[in-house]
Amino acid sequence: MFFHEVRGATWEEIDLFARLWTIPAERMKAGREHRIPLSDAATRLLESLPRFEGNNYAFPSRNGGGVISDTALATFLKRMERENITTHGFRSTFRDWAGETTSYQCEVIEHAMAHQLNTDFRRGLSVTEN
Repeated sequence: MFFHEVRGATWEEIDLFARLWTIPAERMKAGREHRIPLSDAATRLLESLPRFEGNNYAFPSRNGGGVISDTALATFLKRMERENITTHGFRSTFRDWAGETTSYQCEVIEHAMAHQLNTDFRRGLSVTEN
């Protein structure tokens, strides 16, 4: 998944009771619905977020009038003096963590990131991101 898919999350997509976030196909690069189970921590975080009348985004802008900007996380990291980290780095960090500390097959990890696996990847050669 890309940061814009997280940024664009709406409360209609998130089922806190079922602990599931379903991104509709029209918001996914590959054009397929993507379902993400929510951990206890993710559910607690979502439950703690403010909601603004007339704005259905889970991550609204500071004034509540739209979606959080695409530079907000980068700005946050800069304020934390973590300019060596990029938003795309979160994807890479997840991939490394999952591959090194879990027993999930690489295909499962890639699917969790909404990657479509091509034939070469199945033979261990490459990944095509969709």
